[in-house]
Amino acid sequence: MPEKILSSFKVSKISKFLDKQFIGNDIKINKICSIGNVLNNSISFINKKKQKIDQSKKSLIIAIDNYKIDRNSNCTFIFSSNPKLDFIKILNHFFLEENKKKISDSVIIGKNCKIRKNVFIGEHTVIKDNVVIEEGTVIKNFVYIESNTKIGKNCHIKSSSILGEHGFGFERNEQGNPIRFPHIGNVIIKDNVEIGAFNTVSRGSIDNTFIDEFTKIDDHVHIAHNVYIGKKNIICAGTIFGGSSKIGNSNFIGLNSTIKDGTKIGNKNFIGQSTNVVKSVEDNNLIYGNPGEIIKK
Repeated sequence: MPEKILSSFKVSKISKFLDKQFIGNDIKINKICSIGNVLNNSISFINKKKQKIDQSKKSLIIAIDNYKIDRNSNCTFIFSSNPKLDFIKILNHFFLEENKKKISDSVIIGKNCKIRKNVFIGEHTVIKDNVVIEEGTVIKNFVYIESNTKIGKNCHIKSSSILGEHGFGFERNEQGNPIRFPHIGNVIIKDNVEIGAFNTVSRGSIDNTFIDEFTKIDDHVHIAHNVYIGKKNIICAGTIFGGSSKIGNSNFIGLNSTIKDGTKIGNKNFIGQSTNVVKSVEDNNLIYGNPGEIIKK
């Protein structure tokens, strides 16, 4: 798990890594800064052509193509069509190192678990029986993983999340008392998924709860039993998925949105902040409001 900032690098090494030329001096970079607080020997990025920055510092700026360089600028520039993405690549490659200790002493691991190589597990995490965690996955602190959960390669589970507990399902008996529906499904998480802090992912009641590869989930998200979430979705904080809802691929779901149980959402939809989706939608829609309505294709 990347945690610690490493030592310095010259611009020429970063330029070679990106396979892009630099303009300016081959300065040494030993820190990271925001574009609003440019420092000497730092690296930052800028996405907007008209945004003004302090160019008096000896700093490396990953800038949007055709950004204007001041005549007396002391900055060094690398131009990019996607500066933020290149900045992320640089940070991951040059400035972060792996935790040396892979599994903390306070971790509790149950019977018949399969934990592959290069897995990091943080403090006070509990892993119950028959759990599978594939190579390169990071499990942070105070995470609880219930029996039979399967987690793919290179996933990231942030602190205090709960995976695989029973979902919320009851049927009233003859006396009107709620009787719990037994949840016998599991949770399956595929490769390169991120689960935010304080998330709950409930096990399936009969079928499995499933999250497909490269889906990224923010903090404080609740995923109920039998939910299916496809590939490459971005799900913002506070979102709630009702039981048996089905989400396709490459959707964006905004802050504090609610997906009604049993609802189906297609591919490449943009669901705005605080939207209450109460009926199924197909592909390529902008959805907003309470109840959620298609604003445009």
